[in-house]
Amino acid sequence: MSSAGWRPVYKLRAGAKDKDPVTLEYLAAVEQQTGEDWSNVNLTLSTAQPLLNAAPPDLRVLDVAVGGPGLASAVPGVGPPGQPGGPGGGGQAGGLAGMPNPTAIGKGLEQQARGQRAAAQQNYAQKKDDVGAKLFNDAAALEQFRDLVLDRDELTKVAAEARAEGADLPSVAYRPKGPTSLPSRTDEQVLEVARFDLTPRFYYKAVPVLTPNVYRLADLVNTSELVLLPGEATMYLGGDFVGQTKLPLVAVGKPFTVGFGADPQLQVSRTLLDKARTTQGGNQVLTFKYRISLSSYKKDPVAVQVWDRVPHAEAAMTIAVNLANPKPELSTDPLYQRDEKPKGLLRWDVTVQPTQNREKALAIEYEYKLEYDKNVTIGGLLAK
Repeated sequence: MSSAGWRPVYKLRAGAKDKDPVTLEYLAAVEQQTGEDWSNVNLTLSTAQPLLNAAPPDLRVLDVAVGGPGLASAVPGVGPPGQPGGPGGGGQAGGLAGMPNPTAIGKGLEQQARGQRAAAQQNYAQKKDDVGAKLFNDAAALEQFRDLVLDRDELTKVAAEARAEGADLPSVAYRPKGPTSLPSRTDEQVLEVARFDLTPRFYYKAVPVLTPNVYRLADLVNTSELVLLPGEATMYLGGDFVGQTKLPLVAVGKPFTVGFGADPQLQVSRTLLDKARTTQGGNQVLTFKYRISLSSYKKDPVAVQVWDRVPHAEAAMTIAVNLANPKPELSTDPLYQRDEKPKGLLRWDVTVQPTQNREKALAIEYEYKLEYDKNVTIGGLLAK
């Protein structure tokens, strides 16, 4: 392990009013255990990883192994069916019995490959070129295996999570203002890299199928000249601490969204109003009707995104899911209509008034039908 390093951390402070700017403090938690005190140094914080190999690694033949233990055994903690850690066994299989979670497996393969690439660089630094080349080839083999066994949607999701975690960080350097003194010690020392104001667009988000809390969010744009690296962020509203979150990689000019905690003045609930089972030809039809109630005890009207979901069945499955009579109509946001609605995710953009609470709460109602062959049994629902 290196005796000196750093990681980005953030503090975001929102004002008491929606028009107040959000102040972002870009901080660096520095580890300095070199054994020597740094006094009045001009410090540079960098993400660059120097490449010490002068030529590319030799590309090895990629053999296909047939009849092995299977995909579920490719990742530690996800064993073959019936084994501890695997589908149907003990431990964390990432899904229901017999249903390994492909995204979890893909993420595991991604993490293994990332670790092997880091180890390869270390071996090159130690002049162990043969070992480094072998590790690069092994890492690439894991990535190609991931591409082989996962479908396109799963690959897209794994890639998005990897970007959010900073798997492929850009090479950037930051220079804190003025000389810096850092004694050698075991605990991290925090330096301010930069501080700037961002213009927020505040709104609220409710997901009653997951939580009765309604959260305050802010859409921001990185108008600074600095790339925001993935890191932990501490959130403040006015002078109050409201929680912690993780900031993803945010390029200059890129929009991003952060949360400023739950608002107790807004309340949401979700109720099953009716359920019916009928038969139609050779199919059985289940009809569900739900109501979402949103109450406000605030002084002013507020915009709220309300989210819910219905089951999503792939086109190849003999199951049909049909949404009917959403009141009010679903959001017309183009990105939602293109990316989320086809997956069975429901979104309403509503404005709740101060008078809408208790028996006068804003009501959202919808129903959906689940139709499938009478000989088909649904074994479970899996969140992906």
